[in-house]
Amino acid sequence: MRHRTLGKDGPAISVVGFGTWAAGGDMWGPTQDADVVAAMRRAFELGVTWYDTADAYGWGHAEELVAEAFDGRRDEVFIATKVGIRKGGGFSLAPDYIAEACDASLKRLRTDRIDLYQIHWPGDRKTPLEESWAAMASLQDAGKVRLIGVSNFRVKHLAKCEPIRHVDSVQPEYSMLVRHAEDEVVGWCAEHDTGVVTYGSLAYGILTGKFTADATFSKSDWRSGSMGIGYYEELFAPKAFQRHLVTLERLKEVASRLDITVAQLAIAWLLRTDAVTSTIVGAKRPAQIEETAAAGDVTLDEKTLDELATILQS
Repeated sequence: MRHRTLGKDGPAISVVGFGTWAAGGDMWGPTQDADVVAAMRRAFELGVTWYDTADAYGWGHAEELVAEAFDGRRDEVFIATKVGIRKGGGFSLAPDYIAEACDASLKRLRTDRIDLYQIHWPGDRKTPLEESWAAMASLQDAGKVRLIGVSNFRVKHLAKCEPIRHVDSVQPEYSMLVRHAEDEVVGWCAEHDTGVVTYGSLAYGILTGKFTADATFSKSDWRSGSMGIGYYEELFAPKAFQRHLVTLERLKEVASRLDITVAQLAIAWLLRTDAVTSTIVGAKRPAQIEETAAAGDVTLDEKTLDELATILQS
């Protein structure tokens, strides 16, 4: 497993990270805690050194599972979590709330520090972002968090934070099928020596190559369109989904020729540039992470990258 340094002040982390949105047990259909914990432990065996979670994933349950998975091995992994989404709906980035939420996450994670604490969304219209970011910096000064970052931020948000305290990392949605991060954010991060850790790296399962045109999802799975999650329209709404499946067939041809899976191809494509520090992939079971973790050792030559560029532009 390759490693890259997270921004200018971070440690070297594995180029594949483990995401725990599905592990929280909500919005992704049924999950089994024992399987999720086993998947995290298997990821560690395969060289995955860092684990991304949030207080909103299962309203703390995902954080508790991370703690369970690495009980007695805390210092061997890099743990990232997030703040900002409130149970019951809405956002809060008020300084008092950030401090309270951090303490709650520390307790659930059974640790005295968070390696990377991230603002989940810039969605609080009542609190100036500058005040929120200053509160994050205060947690860093107090030693409760090691690094501070953001998720789902645009450049206009990042520009408000950087003068107050360096933004150590940005977590954008980014995949072969969703490339908005390329417009500004990835370039800004390169200019400011800020790490980039991508989520939605496999387009929430589409780029695993396992879905067919007649795929259906339960109502407890946001991909069914039942929950109003914004990602649905761009990826899983019927016309978009069918269009992506056409692209997928061409990607499968490339992956087959390289003797890798389409998921491994998708991850290797994201890692084609050092501007991306690491990609986040989720897993509900050990077998799922075994496939995607292997992508951490896959590199693509220029001819393949040119072919992929043509496919993704069509």
